Amino acid sequence: MRKCFVIATLLATLLVPSFGFGQVNAILTGTVSDSTGALIPGVDVTAKNINTGITDTRLTNETGNFVFPSLQPGTYTLSAALSGFQTATYNNVVLGQGQQVRLNFTMQVAAAAQSVEVSIAADTLLATTSASVGYALQDKDLLSLPLSTRNVLDVIAGTAGVVYTTNAFGAQVPNFGGTAVGSVNTTRDGLTTNDGRYNSSNGAYSAIFTSPDMVEEIRVSSNNIDPSLGRGAAQVQMRTRAGTNDFHGAAFYSNNNSFLNSQTYFQNLQHAAKNYANRNQFGGRVGGPIIKNKLFFFALTDDQRYLGKITQNTLVLTDLAKQGIFRYSTDHRNGGVNALQPSIDANGNVLNPAAVRSFNLFSDVKDPNRTGIDQTFIAKYYLPNTPSPNNYQCAPAGTAPDGLNTGCFQWLQPQDGSDGATGQSPNTNRNHLTTRIDYAVNNKNKVTFTMTREKNWGVTGQTGLADVPAGGFGQVEPPTSIPSNTRRRFLRRS
Repeated sequence: MRKCFVIATLLATLLVPSFGFGQVNAILTGTVSDSTGALIPGVDVTAKNINTGITDTRLTNETGNFVFPSLQPGTYTLSAALSGFQTATYNNVVLGQGQQVRLNFTMQVAAAAQSVEVSIAADTLLATTSASVGYALQDKDLLSLPLSTRNVLDVIAGTAGVVYTTNAFGAQVPNFGGTAVGSVNTTRDGLTTNDGRYNSSNGAYSAIFTSPDMVEEIRVSSNNIDPSLGRGAAQVQMRTRAGTNDFHGAAFYSNNNSFLNSQTYFQNLQHAAKNYANRNQFGGRVGGPIIKNKLFFFALTDDQRYLGKITQNTLVLTDLAKQGIFRYSTDHRNGGVNALQPSIDANGNVLNPAAVRSFNLFSDVKDPNRTGIDQTFIAKYYLPNTPSPNNYQCAPAGTAPDGLNTGCFQWLQPQDGSDGATGQSPNTNRNHLTTRIDYAVNNKNKVTFTMTREKNWGVTGQTGLADVPAGGFGQVEPPTSIPSNTRRRFLRRS
C-alpha cells in the first residue's frame, strides 16, 4: 500500500505544470546577424553546460532570433554555426536562477575551405534583461564567507539595501529597503520556504536549514521584482547544488563553544555561574554522474547537536515559609537586598531582628479549612522538589524576593537543543538529509527531483522550561514530513 502511494505521488508531481513553480531555470535569448547587420535565419545556436556536458541546440527563426526558454543555471559555452560563416562562440556564460540574458552574435563570412572560430567572453551581468535590482552570491562566495551558524541566509546582511530590525519576539530579522518584514518571499528551487504563520516576524526565512554545502547560489532582489517570481516586495532565491560530470564531495565539522566567553557585569555582580553553550555541526556531501552527460545525483547530510546551560533565577520560599511560618517587618515593607529599604543582607541575614515579627499560618490563623499543609500536592510534590534560596541578590523576572519569606534560587538550566518562538533559533538539534537527481531525457525535456527530510527537536519556552532542577521540560519536535519539504521541477518543455 505504501509503495503504491509513493508511486502515485511521483506520478502526480509529474503532471504539475511548470508554471506552478517560481522561475528557477534561466532564459537565454538573442539574435544572429552578419557584418552588415542583416539578421540570419537557420543558424544552429548551441548551449553546452560545462559542468554536465548537456547540450541544447536551437535554430534562429526567420527574423534571426533564438530562444532557450529553460536552461539549468550554471556555466555555459554558447556557439553559433552556419555553413559559409565563421563559428562564433561566447565562453563562460554564467546563468543564475531565474536570470533572463540576451546575447547577440555577429558572424563573419568565412573564406573558401576556411574554418575559423571566433571566441569572446560573455558578461551576463550587462546582458541581463530583467528589471529586478539585486545581487547574487555564487558557490565560491558562500563557501568562503565566514558564517558562525552555517546558515546561508545570514549572508544577506551584507547585500545592498538590507538592514536588520527587531521583531515582536526580540529577534533580529532582515528588512529590505524599508519594506514590511513580511513582504519578502524566500524560495529554494522555486518553492516558497517561508513559514506562513510567522511571515510578519521572520522576514527572509527557511523552515528547512540551508547551509553553504546545500546551496550553490543565493540571489537577493530588493527592488523592481520581476512578476514571474511571485509574491513579495523583495525576493531571496536559493538553488540546491546539483551533480556534475565529475565526482565532488566534502566533509565538515564545526564547533561553537562558550569556553572563552566572558561574564557580563551583572552576572559577576550576582555571582552567577557562567552560561554554557556547545553547538556541534557535522556532515558531508557528495555529487557526481550516474550516467555521464545524462543522469546526475547529489546528496547531503547536515546534522547538529546543541547543549546549553542558561542562568535561571527562580523565586522560592525560605525554609521557615515552607513550614507555614511567615515573617514581616514592622518598621517598613519587606524588601530584598536591592530594595530601597532592605530587610536582609546579601547572605539572607535579617538586618534588624527587633523589628521583625512572625506568624504561623496554621496555628495563629484560625481557619478551619487550613489546619495544616496540603498533603495531596504541596507536601507530596511541591515542597520536596523546591530548593532553598541560594542567592538573595538576583531578581527573577517579574517578581523580586522580599528576603524574609522568599528568596532566589539560581542555577544553570540545561537545554538539550533550544528552539525559539518562531522557529528562528540556530540551536535546535537536527537530523537533515537532502538529495537531488537531474536527468536529461532528451534535448527538450529534463527532470529535476529535489527532496529534503529534516527532523528538529529541542526545548522552548512555549512548551515549558523547568524552574528548578527537579522540574520538567516540555520539548518541541515538529513532525517530520517529506512532502512539505520536497522541491520538484518536472518536464520543462519548450
